[in-house]
Amino acid sequence: HSLHSVGLDPTVVIGGKLNSFDSSVKLGKSDLFVAEADESDGSFLRLTPTIAVITNIDRDHLDHYGSLDEIVKAFESFVDKVPFYGAVCLCIDDPMVQLILPKIRRKVVTFGLRKDADITAENIKTNGLKTTYTPVSFGKKQAETTLQMPGLYNVSNSLASFAVASILNVELNKISKSISQFEGVLHRYSFVGECKNTIVIDDYAHNPKKIETVLKGTKESFPDKQIVAIFQPHRYSRIKLQLEEFASCFVDADKLIVTPIFSAGEQPIPGATIENLVQQIALSSFNEDTNSIFVAENFEQATKFAYENVTNEGNGSIVLTLGAGDIRLVGQLLLEKLKAKK
Repeated sequence: HSLHSVGLDPTVVIGGKLNSFDSSVKLGKSDLFVAEADESDGSFLRLTPTIAVITNIDRDHLDHYGSLDEIVKAFESFVDKVPFYGAVCLCIDDPMVQLILPKIRRKVVTFGLRKDADITAENIKTNGLKTTYTPVSFGKKQAETTLQMPGLYNVSNSLASFAVASILNVELNKISKSISQFEGVLHRYSFVGECKNTIVIDDYAHNPKKIETVLKGTKESFPDKQIVAIFQPHRYSRIKLQLEEFASCFVDADKLIVTPIFSAGEQPIPGATIENLVQQIALSSFNEDTNSIFVAENFEQATKFAYENVTNEGNGSIVLTLGAGDIRLVGQLLLEKLKAKK
C-alpha cells in the first residue's frame, strides 16, 4: 500500500485482500515485487528476496517443523537467501527475532516499539479503532501518523513500511501520509458493524500468539468495553500441539464462546477436542467470578450466546470473531439479531 501510494507502482502478491485494492494481487509497472512469504510449509525458502521483512517467529506449524528450534533454523535459512547487496528488516519487539539477529550477515534495519530500534514510535495515543503516533527513524522524528487500526502490535507492524522505505530511499513523511490512508486488510481486524453499543470485529487470528495479541490490542484501545470473543478452533493438529498455549491466550476476554473445530480437511485426533480445549482454558485463563466460557454446537447457538451476553450498559461490548475458517458469519448473524431487537 505504501509503495503504491508514493508512486512506485509495485507488483503485489499477498495472502490477504487489501481493502484499497479490493484484491490480494496487483500488476505494477515498476521492477518492485512485493510478496508475502509463507513459512507454514517451508515454501518461503524458495524465495530469494532482496529485502526481507520479519515481524515475528512463532511456535506454530509444528505439524510441518516438529519443534521451535526447526522453525528458527528455517528463518535463519530464509535470511541467508537475501543477497549481499540486500537488507533484512527485523521487528526486535519479538524475542525469537532477537535470537537470530546476531547470526545475520546482511545489512539490518530494526523496527519496533523498543527505543533501541532503528525505526520506532513515540507519543502513541489510542482512540477506539484509531491509533496516532510519531514515527522516529534513526533518531529523526517524522510526520505524525494516524493508523486506522487499534493495538500497539499494529503500530509495530506499520513501522516495517518505514524500514523498507529507508532502504529504498523513499521520503518517510510520504510513508506517514500513506499509512494514515491505509484502509486495512479483509479479515484482519475488520470492522463488521456496530449496533446498540456493540462493535463487531472479525480477525483471522487462529493460533495462540495471534489470539493473545489481538485481545491485548483490543483491551489497550477499548479498556472500558466488555470483550466477547467467539473462537473457531482451526485444525485438530494445532489444538493437539499447542494446547498449553491456547489455554493461556484468552486472558483479556471477558466472555468466550467456542464453536466446533474447523478441520481444514484433517481427520479427528484423540485428545484434540473442544471439551479438552475449554477445560484447559478454564483452568489457565479464566476467573469464575469475572469470566464465562460457552461451548456452542453450531453457529446459530454461538450467535444466541453472543446476543445474550453482550451488554448495552455503560461502555457496551466489543465482539471479536476469531479464526481462519468461516467464523465471521457469526458476527454478521449477531448484527442482524441486534438490529432486529426492538
